[in-house]
Amino acid sequence: MIKQRLYRFDNIKFILIFLVVFGHMLEFTPGYTNTHDIYRIIYSFHMPVFIFVSGYFARFSPRKILTTYIWPYILLQTLYLAMVYYYLDPSLEKTFQYSQAFWIMWYLPCMIGMHMAIPLFDTKNKGLRLLYLCIAVGVSLHCGFDSAISIPFSASKILVFMPFFMLGYYAKTGISLKELKKGWRILIFAVSAVLVLLCIVYIAKRDIISYEMMLGQYNYQRSGLGATYRAILLGIALIWTTFFVSAPLLDKKIPIISSIGQYTFPVFVFHGFVLKFIAKNSLAFKFGGMPIVNSLLITIAVVLLFGNPWAQSFFKYCFTLKPLVSFVEKKKKKAETKEEK
Repeated sequence: MIKQRLYRFDNIKFILIFLVVFGHMLEFTPGYTNTHDIYRIIYSFHMPVFIFVSGYFARFSPRKILTTYIWPYILLQTLYLAMVYYYLDPSLEKTFQYSQAFWIMWYLPCMIGMHMAIPLFDTKNKGLRLLYLCIAVGVSLHCGFDSAISIPFSASKILVFMPFFMLGYYAKTGISLKELKKGWRILIFAVSAVLVLLCIVYIAKRDIISYEMMLGQYNYQRSGLGATYRAILLGIALIWTTFFVSAPLLDKKIPIISSIGQYTFPVFVFHGFVLKFIAKNSLAFKFGGMPIVNSLLITIAVVLLFGNPWAQSFFKYCFTLKPLVSFVEKKKKKAETKEEK
């Protein structure tokens, strides 16, 4: 049986990866303070929604954890640190460490921790699912009080965003929006759209909510805000998640967008090299033009460069253990076949 492609998630992933690259590009944009509200609005939802999508497609597989997350993390962390020590800032002491993920690499240890936790909350019992989600939200709010839970091994991000991973994991076997009547689907989308607009206004006007709070990696003392604001941010991210999941136009195949949405992983892991190189040499802003427009154009170019099957194949064969594992399994299968004969 051929599985039907879920274009909604391809389209959502395209939007999110575009915002990831654009958000990172804004960090190197002159006059960044003028785009500060845009940056904070993006960071108020794009990480939790991405983790929700990751949870939707997640399954507990030790082999996948090793080949798709652990091994690529070791390789890419090494390459990023080498870029820092030998190109970006050679004056730094060269310490190749793997407990603290470099910049964008946080996602890989985050996925390692979340996938390893699947057996702890994997259940079809709706009552237990609700209980586990409540516990996860409680942990997400409480961990901000503990200064020991911080950046190393993405521990804080794992705990803060775990409710969205679990929600995505439960969603694939829960009630589908398609099972609801059309009127209910339209109502859910309309309400979430209105709430999204209110969230945008709220974030734009509340300068007190810094992007550091949205990163989910600092304790309350460091960010200067308490559990109430983290609860608000979790609510905002949930509203955005509902908006994306219920948006009618995202349910269909969209030329280029749906295609790129299938290959977001190489965009995520490789775009940092390009952006750091551009920032180091100020290439984006040497030739005039509005900085924000230049950032958008660079974002489009980077997404097109890595959001394709060729970049996906390059990542698979050079940065994962999948080809080696497949080769070993084929050799083992051939050997077993010969023994049977």
